[in-house]
This record gives sequence, structure tokens and C-alpha cells, in this order.
Amino acid sequence: MTVKKMALAFFSLLCFSASAFADFYNEPSIRSGKWEATFMLTHNDEVFVEGLQGASLDVKETTGWGASLGYNYSDHLQFNLEFLSSVPNYTATFISDEDTPQVEIIQHELNVVHTQFNAVYNFRAERLTPYVQAGLGWSYVDSNIADGPAQGVCWWDPWWGYVCEGYQPTYHESNFTYNVGVGLRYELDNEMIFKVSYGRAYSNLSHSDDLAIDIFKFEIGALF
Repeated sequence: MTVKKMALAFFSLLCFSASAFADFYNEPSIRSGKWEATFMLTHNDEVFVEGLQGASLDVKETTGWGASLGYNYSDHLQFNLEFLSSVPNYTATFISDEDTPQVEIIQHELNVVHTQFNAVYNFRAERLTPYVQAGLGWSYVDSNIADGPAQGVCWWDPWWGYVCEGYQPTYHESNFTYNVGVGLRYELDNEMIFKVSYGRAYSNLSHSDDLAIDIFKFEIGALF
């Protein structure tokens, strides 16, 4: 079962349970003034980006993971730091800069990392509540395509003596990112947390349309 299907199934179960056991789920939350941490599984939808002179990037759907650390200023307001990582496959189409342009197609993997500072508003002060989220941060996108010859660095190590290591530079960039999302949150008696959400993250790329990724998240965590 994909992360998207898990999130939708959990959302449907909570909605059904809330109507069947309204008194139980109307118990007040105890999150105000507490920290919380979550681990998440993510599903990123496919996205197509157009570049200059007919170039394009087709990023395939994929699953990923993430983590968050937040502070509940009140039952309604939370601030958190969120980290997301995924490695989707992609197909890149390039147009060579020649007298007779040639189309070149490359298939590879992207490394995509989002780090976001978010504000979250919970609509209810109870354990079961819908919420909205908005945040700002940055993203790191690595094409894993070589950008020049391999390079190396050497140094004197106090234990191993003279040590050299090599690395391969790749085409990559870091960009400003912002996100918006909606979700549903539920807290158990033992202070465990379950959250499902849908959101969109926007990254400002340098030489193409902005990268907009739809992200479904299933989170489990705890208050402390």
C-alpha cells in the first residue's frame, strides 16, 4: 500500500470514528506548552518542469521520509522545523547548443531535500483536530550528473598518516522554498500522535519553471 493510500485510509477511519465516538474524541488536548517530535513517510506525486529552449525535466512519483520537531505554543498554534528527503527517478531532455541542435535524453535519480520552518494552526483544542500549515525554508536538488572531472583532497591524519579521498562534483543547486498544507491530527492517551496531511512545496529553480511537488504525509510521533 502506498503512503498516499495509507494516508487516505487513516483519514477516512478517523472521520468515521469521530462520528461514531464523538464524546471520546471531544476530550481536550494536552499539547499546549509541550514539545513534539514525529517521523513521517511521504509520497511525492510526479511533476513536469519546462526549462529554456525546449529543455524539460520529468520527475517521477516516489516515496520518501522525513522528521519534524515542534513546540505547541497553545492548543491551536504550533511552530516546527521539518526535514523531508526523497530520491525520485527523472527523465531530463536537453537541447545541445550547436549549429544543428540535437535532443539528448538522460534518465537518472535526483536527491531532493527540503528543510522548512512552519507555522501550524489547529482548528480545535481537542485531541482530534484538522489543521493548516504554511512555511518557508530551502531545498537542495542534486542531479547526480557529473560536473567536471573527479577531484580529490589530501591531509595528514594523526592516526592514519597521509590520507587522500576523491569525490565527483555534480550539477546541483540550493533554492528558496515555501509550502502550504492541510491535515488531520489525533492524540492518544499515552501522548502518541498520528497525523495525515496533503501539501505542496514550491522551489524556485534558476533556469526553469518553479518546481511544485504535491506531498502526502503519514506521521507518527509523541509529545514530551
